Amino acid sequence: MSSPRLSIIGAAVLLAACASTTSVRPMTATKVEAVCIERSADVYVEDLLPAIEEAFRRNGITTRVFDVSPAPCPYRVTYAASRRWDFKAFMSDARISIYRDRELVGEATYALPSGIFGGGGINPDKWRGAAFKIDPIMDKMLAGLKAPG
Repeated sequence: MSSPRLSIIGAAVLLAACASTTSVRPMTATKVEAVCIERSADVYVEDLLPAIEEAFRRNGITTRVFDVSPAPCPYRVTYAASRRWDFKAFMSDARISIYRDRELVGEATYALPSGIFGGGGINPDKWRGAAFKIDPIMDKMLAGLKAPG
């Protein structure tokens, strides 16, 4: 195989390895007025909780943040995230889960690939904020909901 062809194949493989993966389990409830978000003391991605709150607000749902969700809150949101480092820290993955009582009713995940350059390869989007990474999956997860009004 010629050298230019190998270079093109190598570049394609490297770029493909840089893409993030997402999965979404959309909520199907017809009306959600508010959700209670349990603050995660184990998450050190400072802009993640504000991004989650804004995603709900943008979709017409009010939020309340608690260290432990109160009993009269029918929709409870939990989240988890990890950071990696490549010249500076960045969010490498996140999972946002919504429960009605104890039943999982919606979930959205985001993940950068593992590997070279701290994970996420050479893709400069890995250093972008949490909102850039989770807004699309949050909007997909909440798309079927209609807030009362």
